Amino acid sequence: MVKDALDTARRAHAGQIRRGSDGLPYIEHPLAVAEILFGHHYSDEVLAAALLHDVVEKSDIEASEIRERFGERVADLVEALTEDEEIELYEERKNEHRWRVSKAGPDAMAIFAADKKTNVMTLRDAYALIEEDVSSELAVPLDLKIYVWELDLEMLFDEAAEMPLTDEFADEMLPLSELHPVLSDVIGRLNPGYLERIDRVEIVGYGRTWRGTPSADRAVTARMLFVLAGDVKGFGGLMRTGADGAVRQALDEAVQKWARETISAEVGAGDAVSIVHDDPVVLAQVARHLVDEVYRAPGQPRLRIALHYGEVLTSRRPGDGLPVIAGGDGVLCAVRVEPRVEPGQIWVTEEFRAQLAERPSLWRTTPAPGPDGANRVNVKKEGGTEPDLWVELYRLEF
Repeated sequence: MVKDALDTARRAHAGQIRRGSDGLPYIEHPLAVAEILFGHHYSDEVLAAALLHDVVEKSDIEASEIRERFGERVADLVEALTEDEEIELYEERKNEHRWRVSKAGPDAMAIFAADKKTNVMTLRDAYALIEEDVSSELAVPLDLKIYVWELDLEMLFDEAAEMPLTDEFADEMLPLSELHPVLSDVIGRLNPGYLERIDRVEIVGYGRTWRGTPSADRAVTARMLFVLAGDVKGFGGLMRTGADGAVRQALDEAVQKWARETISAEVGAGDAVSIVHDDPVVLAQVARHLVDEVYRAPGQPRLRIALHYGEVLTSRRPGDGLPVIAGGDGVLCAVRVEPRVEPGQIWVTEEFRAQLAERPSLWRTTPAPGPDGANRVNVKKEGGTEPDLWVELYRLEF
């Protein structure tokens, strides 16, 4: 059965290249998924389903053919692992698929976890080779892809926390915190025991160094800092039309120009920015300049920015020793607030506002009403298992 499934997968994926892999033949992906499951002693039916899990999506093979040739069990697993292409919106399609997998049983979740694990491994391999250029190979922005994987991991922690493949998926995800600093804290909130079982400072890529060699310089420091989290509204649409290049350049240049004196400033996937500093007035000024500079790019894209004051984890970058953002509750809060900000505006939390009010400046704040008219809102991620995160929000104006 397994050999027949492999032959079928080879024919189905012949000539296909995997996105975000720097040119890897697609067949390498189902092979990697099946190899992971084989290492955990799953049945031949599960291995066959793993090899075939993408053939209905990626070829002209119908689900009925899988059922006729490989039987009910294999076909049911393949159907559970097949996304509904009639759902056009990426996040909605992923949400529906995740829910369906969660209801399909432990074998489906095992294939799902192995699939996600290999996806992250492939992305990390490609990133190690071509860094930010990997974003150009993806169908959606890198930050969105990481966000969806975060939701996938939440589901697995909820439904299959004891399954070894859940921790293995988390192991591969955690180093992405260098691209998406809030991720390690999200994992810790979902499953505190997980972070107790790993060394969060000395995490490197599998079989190779992940963006540098671990050293004593990478010890994590926690301190209270001001955090900026920003994102370009509608960047996915710009990518689909090929208009994202100028926006990436505008954001990169603006950060290099205006944030050079801050403690740490990072641009991820071309459309997201994270900055931490010890002065709220300086960070507010940086925020205003970033919004203005990005708006001057073709198409007048609008950056939305959230500012918060809270605990930030930083470490030292290998080589030059410069501070890099490693996570923290302050970063998590800013990242959760940012999607609620009106495009082209800067919103701040009460914690940031109170600190700003103690410094002489011309900045003023006005309440930013939530859906019910109050400016106190719960910014926890919808559909997840995170605890409530209530904040008071204000518009920052000059």
